[in-house]
Amino acid sequence: MPTSTSKLSSKFQVTVPAWVRKQLGAKENSEIVWIQTKPKEIVIVAQDEGQDSLSKLCGMFQDDSWDSVEEVRKSRNEDLLLEQRKYGSA
Repeated sequence: MPTSTSKLSSKFQVTVPAWVRKQLGAKENSEIVWIQTKPKEIVIVAQDEGQDSLSKLCGMFQDDSWDSVEEVRKSRNEDLLLEQRKYGSA
């Protein structure tokens, strides 16, 4: 199983290794979804155009799967709002 290490930049940005981009099918401007499954464990998923990756991941969760997906979606929307305020994006 391949592994890689990346460093966070001073702006907390990270480069996604080429083999990970290939596995995800990610291209320039692809949206990447970060989902915490356990403490200190994150799953990274490339958002498919026209398909909701969060909904596809319902099978990963226990009985409260839809609530977990909605919680992640709400958290991501809050993160986006914070980023827009911080960087002045529209």
